Parts: sequence; C-alpha cells; structure tokens
Amino acid sequence: MEAFYRGGAPEQLRAAVADAERVDPTSAGFHELAAELSALEGRDADVFNHLYQALLDANDDAPQLHLHQLCALEWTFEERARATALLRTLSAAHPMPQLRALAAWHLAHLLNGNGELPSATRS
Repeated sequence: MEAFYRGGAPEQLRAAVADAERVDPTSAGFHELAAELSALEGRDADVFNHLYQALLDANDDAPQLHLHQLCALEWTFEERARATALLRTLSAAHPMPQLRALAAWHLAHLLNGNGELPSATRS
C-alpha cells in the first residue's frame, strides 16, 4: 500500500495496485487501492465495486472509511439495490459494533430518502 501512496506517476500507481492484487485479490487493502486508482481514472462503477468488495473483507482495517466513501458516491439504481443489501448485512452481522451502528445509520438514511421510514426504523 505504501508504494501506491508514495507513487506519483500513473504507471507507478497501476503497478502498486497490480502488486496488491497479486498478494491477495480479495483483501480490503487491494480493493482500497483499486478504488482510489479507479477514482483517479474516472471509472465510477469500479470505485463502487472495489469499495463494496473491501467491505466484504472481515479483516478490513478501515471499514468505517470504506463505508463512508461508498455512501458518498452517486449510485445507479443497480448500485443502490446492492448498497441497500450490503448495508442490511453489515448492520446485522458485521463483527465490529461501531460499523454495525454506522451501517444501520446509513441504511436508515437511505430508506428514509426512499420514503420507507417504517422500514428504516425496523433495521
């Protein structure tokens, strides 16, 4: 990860992401770097997908950050449905109580915005 954040040229960033992927393609660390690179390259769907995958890693060392970054994105309808399902899962079953609470807050906010206040209060 350090190589990515110290890199400056696009090819250095891409190489650091490729190295992280070779080490563990399912790790939150790889997905964090890949999301950052995707954002720099304007690949919004990839940013969403990588942050989503990072949050599925039980060993994610920065899940609150990744959740805030995911929820700050503008979502397509498909991404909104996926995010809603992810928020339900995280708020119910994530091992960190702080992340469960944060995911529940984001879920309630999302559902309230959809006009589903009764559903939001049940989460």
